Amino acid sequence: MSRAIQTRVVVVVVVIVALLMITCGLLKAVRPRAAWAQGTAPAPEANWLLRILAYDRNLKQRAGEQVTLALAYSDGDPASARACAELLREIQAIPGHEQVATMPLRVLVVPLLEVGSFAARLIQERVAAVFVCPGLSGRIGQISYIARRRHMLSISGNEEDLRGGVSIALRKRDDRHSVVINLPASRAEGADLDAALLRVAEVIQ
Repeated sequence: MSRAIQTRVVVVVVVIVALLMITCGLLKAVRPRAAWAQGTAPAPEANWLLRILAYDRNLKQRAGEQVTLALAYSDGDPASARACAELLREIQAIPGHEQVATMPLRVLVVPLLEVGSFAARLIQERVAAVFVCPGLSGRIGQISYIARRRHMLSISGNEEDLRGGVSIALRKRDDRHSVVINLPASRAEGADLDAALLRVAEVIQ
């Protein structure tokens, strides 16, 4: 084999090795995002919350150019405020959380004490969805009324809140998380949930 051919072989080998190293680096880079898509990453409640928003085909119509998610907690209840703050941290830890369905995502923490000022804040901020943090079960009726009047999707981490009018509940059983959807309630709030989400959820007709 001539020296020129040997040189070409060495160059080809070096290029192949470099490409393999780049490919491995890319795979590592996308792994966290893929894990989120499969629901295997930490903080599944936060993951499900963003996935639900992405599967609303009316999201852009209701949200405008920016998706605003409100995390509601009971004003004056330290446990409710802590749960809300923890959920906010979990959302912010998700890779790519700044966008939902190609639109910018903004997350607000909104206390509920007096219902009038609470509703006014949600309307002013053009909230597209409101998550009910623990401590508000006694005020689900008020939140549901606002959500239906102003076309805001209501979501809770407590399945019992479905009885009070919340559209979607995130359920945890035996360390497994799932979604329960009250379909008529979600439609009353202006959402049009994709069939891909309905197939993996328990749906109440």
